[in-house]
Amino acid sequence: MNGDIRLDANSCFSDGFMVAGPRRLSLPTLYILGCHEVIAATWTLSKVQIGRLASDERPQQGGVMAERVEIATYDKQWPGHFRDIAASLQALIGLEVIAIDHIGSTAVPGLSAKPLIDIDVTLPSPEHVLAAISTMEDAGYENRGNRYERDVYAFLMTSTNPKRRVYLLPQGNETHQKRIIFRDYLIAHPQIMAEYSALKQKLAREYAYDGDGYTRAKADFVNRVVATARSTR
Repeated sequence: MNGDIRLDANSCFSDGFMVAGPRRLSLPTLYILGCHEVIAATWTLSKVQIGRLASDERPQQGGVMAERVEIATYDKQWPGHFRDIAASLQALIGLEVIAIDHIGSTAVPGLSAKPLIDIDVTLPSPEHVLAAISTMEDAGYENRGNRYERDVYAFLMTSTNPKRRVYLLPQGNETHQKRIIFRDYLIAHPQIMAEYSALKQKLAREYAYDGDGYTRAKADFVNRVVATARSTR
């Protein structure tokens, strides 16, 4: 393929990347607009090659190389990892803990998931959550803040295998209740679990290096399932 090609602004490939346009782009330099930056391709590319490049490029976020959204097949050891982590969290935080719940996809037997154990730790109040932050940090957890909800604080530990993400939240928290409802509905409805697994695989390709975009793209499915579960109670 030589010379110029014309691609309009709506040309979108399966990996979630869109060609910048409408404009006439000269080859061999073709610019591909991704979720966070413009990636320069310095080869003569067909549409198939463009999509493949968009999937393989690893963009930067804030000067740091973004991590690929990895979806692994279900691992029967995940429940055991949760139990071990839960015991360590109970010992770490102490008697203030009301409940420690395994949430997320690793909590659903048979479901493909990021190899990351997600855990909700319920405490009596928002004040108890704030008081436990320094305890988590001293234990080696990275404080990820309350990006999604004021009273819910996330903590990440990446030095373990598998990685772990722990949420501290107050009793009666709505986000926690939705997580439990969604988890339990998937466990009870294998067909819905299979649909969710296929969606995750698809979105992991489309948002290969955009974890937040991947999460947002799942939201409609999750909300529909939660609404269905609540309506049938």
